[in-house]
Amino acid sequence: MLPFLAENQNEFKVHCAIGGQGRDAQLPLNEFFSGKFSDYQNHQTQKNFGRKYILSLCYLNKDEWLFVGIYESLGVAGTVKEADRELYKYNTKLTDIGAEFIGKLVVGFKKDFRQSYPNLETCLNNLEVLELKREVIKAEFPGYDNVNVTWRELESLIETPA
Repeated sequence: MLPFLAENQNEFKVHCAIGGQGRDAQLPLNEFFSGKFSDYQNHQTQKNFGRKYILSLCYLNKDEWLFVGIYESLGVAGTVKEADRELYKYNTKLTDIGAEFIGKLVVGFKKDFRQSYPNLETCLNNLEVLELKREVIKAEFPGYDNVNVTWRELESLIETPA
């Protein structure tokens, strides 16, 4: 996977999925847990995926991101209305590249800028492998005394396969 990224870096956008303005930073991760990340990613407020590939990362903690796949961007399929805004609906396809690392690879990336869709060549040297887990990360139950979750988070906990 790493040689492919290096060789094709000029064909990649990096999607640093961290919710959005006024949203829960864990929203993209919860979408991943519930198997709906692709649908989440495909709806964009701007034309963010103007390159062939998307390196998709979900926010875990400060400077830590979970690798959730390499997608091929097949372009904008149209627009959809959501609440009070219009979104671009992308058509993307999850590739097999790095598939064995999806949900297992934790990437270190000090994202100290606002842009959520940098070009890969501007940040490839700042990405580092922090951890490779044996199993795909799952939503964890924090214990009955510490439950303070949104409905969406609760839903992803219930829908997470055992």
